[in-house]
Amino acid sequence: SDPAVATPYHRSKILAERAAWRVAKETYEDYPAVELSVLNPVLVMGPVLGEQKGTSVEFLQMLFSPERLPLVPDLRYHLVDVRDVAAAHVIAMTKAEAKDQRFLMSATPMSVPMMNMTAALQPIFGPFGYQISTSPTPYALFYVFSFFNQEVKESFPRWGRFSQLDATKVSRVLDLQYRPWEQTLSEMAHSLIESELL
Repeated sequence: SDPAVATPYHRSKILAERAAWRVAKETYEDYPAVELSVLNPVLVMGPVLGEQKGTSVEFLQMLFSPERLPLVPDLRYHLVDVRDVAAAHVIAMTKAEAKDQRFLMSATPMSVPMMNMTAALQPIFGPFGYQISTSPTPYALFYVFSFFNQEVKESFPRWGRFSQLDATKVSRVLDLQYRPWEQTLSEMAHSLIESELL
């Protein structure tokens, strides 16, 4: 939540939300006060609607690529299904209890290791010829690569670190239950195959 230490992308999100709350608290002569609810999803995954590529698509393509991911690093991510995020937006706009609330959205309280992701996908898609690695990256190798690869360098401080979030407010206030992350990744992969993105 500190813009000074955040990446430019995350800094933009922090500052935009702060600006939105300032606007919501201001009143204007001819306009009523703005009602605001904020939803903050983690890494949004799930079925795609078209052929556009973004961070989520590239992330799943990496899990399916033996060239890009021959060994799986000990990195962990929070995931949430795009369909749950869309449903939460609709509910937040129509439910009075959501007014002036912030909602963190994550399908799990603990971050999910990439190894768990590939281990969940390999039995489903491996029999169809997809080469999904389930072999771990040695720490020493990842450390050495951090000197030569910018992406690895940026990820290195998160090696082996779990993070924990409380995203249960969505269930309590919006009455929304998260889809399991395994279902999200599997159904996203199926949609990428249908869209010829895998």
